[in-house]
Amino acid sequence: MRKTLHIARREFIETVRTRAFLASVVLAPLIITAVLFFIGRSEEALLSSRPARHVVLVDRSGLLADDARGAFEHHNRTNANRPLVLEVASFGPNGPEEALRRAKDRLRLGAVDAVADVAAGALDGQGGLTFITGPVGATDLIWHETVQRLVDHAAFLARCRREGLSAERISALRRSLPLEHLALGADRAETKKDPRSGLMTMMVPFAFLMLMYMGVVSTGQIMVTSVVEEKTSRIMEVLLSAVTPLQLMAGKILGLGAVGLLLIGSWIAAGWGASAWRGIDLGLSATLVACFAVYYLLGYLLYAAILAGLGSVCSTLREAQSLVMPVVMIMVIPIMGWFNLSQDPNGVLARVFSYVPVTTSMLMMLRLTAGGGLWAGEIVLSMLALVGWNVAALWASARLFRVGVLMYGKRPSPREILRWIRRG
Repeated sequence: MRKTLHIARREFIETVRTRAFLASVVLAPLIITAVLFFIGRSEEALLSSRPARHVVLVDRSGLLADDARGAFEHHNRTNANRPLVLEVASFGPNGPEEALRRAKDRLRLGAVDAVADVAAGALDGQGGLTFITGPVGATDLIWHETVQRLVDHAAFLARCRREGLSAERISALRRSLPLEHLALGADRAETKKDPRSGLMTMMVPFAFLMLMYMGVVSTGQIMVTSVVEEKTSRIMEVLLSAVTPLQLMAGKILGLGAVGLLLIGSWIAAGWGASAWRGIDLGLSATLVACFAVYYLLGYLLYAAILAGLGSVCSTLREAQSLVMPVVMIMVIPIMGWFNLSQDPNGVLARVFSYVPVTTSMLMMLRLTAGGGLWAGEIVLSMLALVGWNVAALWASARLFRVGVLMYGKRPSPREILRWIRRG
């Protein structure tokens, strides 16, 4: 056991001393802080003043001018930082077609920003609104939608007046109720939910999936690289003269597992601190974090055992990557379907993948964070299943590792690998 811990200590120190690891630990909080700072500044930018947009209204119906002016004036009073200037085109002897042509010419010259052409029978459902602009950029989409909404509201007001209805009364009847969201906890405590936390809460399952994936895959890749490099450089032979193959493999797994915990812990602390700084309650409990730690350790041990065994039979990193790729692709499946799986965390698909060994940890954390009211017995059963798979994977990998680390030359076939496991 002492030799195993010594190897684990060596793997841990050699890994955390690398510039790549230090960058991943130090840069993660900085990146998260920078992202939140950027989001805050972008929100301020959205509220900052923008130049006025000049819109020409070609009203062929002759019924929208006054209502459109009122709608635009109301918008400018409530959105002083995003003014919209409305100009109602006058018709000359040649009618609305000539007015539309002149408006288009001004649009081409940049004198106006948009032209709204309303059909003569638009109020009766015969035709509609033709919105004409120059080249459209991403920054134009919001004010385009605003102009279209204001013209549509003017049509609504005109219809109400024509039918003798009070538009104000109808708007009052359709007014939304003020919303306050209270979450009732198990201890009957009522918590007021911040509307901003809705999106963040929805992203929590995805965040846990990515943490699990990045932590397991990154440390697993280090495991493969370490085994293959030591094998090709013949350092493995020196190490095996002092320790047994099982002690060497166990030490590598434990050392890199500690590296993964340190890495994931720094990321979780950074994300938690950043969300608290922004005043966002993610609704994470100590139980949930504890479950994540257990599932991460069990998932990592399974993945590391598989990779240690696969890495031991390879002589080059290219061979190792070709063997590791199928396992990594299976782990990507929960990430690709995270949204649908989180919407139905107790569905058949989510339950099936919860018992596929390589995806058990990720799927169970997805189901826990998705708020599906998971049965405690299923959590315990999945953990026990992972323990069983870990024992089997460690047993098989140890037998494979014992033979594979000293084999050089052509990569063994699947049949030879199975024979090594049976006879190892």
